[in-house]
Amino acid sequence: MNITDVIDPTAFISAASQMQTAQGVMSDVGVAVFSKSLDTMNTMGDAMTRMMQQSVAPHIGGNFDAYA
Repeated sequence: MNITDVIDPTAFISAASQMQTAQGVMSDVGVAVFSKSLDTMNTMGDAMTRMMQQSVAPHIGGNFDAYA
């Protein structure tokens, strides 16, 4: 009895191809999620920078009378 009689070698090739395709899809999804996360973080950083720039008003709070 030969091993090739029991196990079809084309099944291994097919399974390996499917696994490689699945890994490629998972990798692509991971990259897409990371890219979206990076875009979101950049947007949040830009918004925070704008908020900090708009909040700069040195004349406000300079003369605070706590005893009035």
